[in-house]
Amino acid sequence: MHQGLLPDYPRFVHIASIILGGSADPEATGSGSPDDIIADMVQHPVNPAIWGLRNLGQEDWSVERADGTMFVVAPGKSFQPSDGTKVHFGNRKGIIRQ
Repeated sequence: MHQGLLPDYPRFVHIASIILGGSADPEATGSGSPDDIIADMVQHPVNPAIWGLRNLGQEDWSVERADGTMFVVAPGKSFQPSDGTKVHFGNRKGIIRQ
C-alpha cells in the first residue's frame, strides 16, 4: 500500500472478512456478526497520510513482510501493510496484495 492511497481501504477490510469467513469465495464475508470484524484501517496519529491495518481481534497476529522480516501485532495495535505481506490472523492467514 502506498502512503495516502485511500482506494485500497475497502480491499483490506474485505480481505479480513473473507479470511474469518473461512472461504476462498470472494463473495463470502462470514456471518455478518460484529465478532467477524478482526481488522480496520486507521490513520497514523502524527501523519494522517499513512494508513495502518489495526488488529481488532483478541489474539496476536504474526506478520511476515515480503523481505522476510517478521513481527507480531498485538490486539489494538496496527502496522502499515505492503504488497506481499503475509498475516496470520490466529487460525486464518492471508497475503496483502495491491
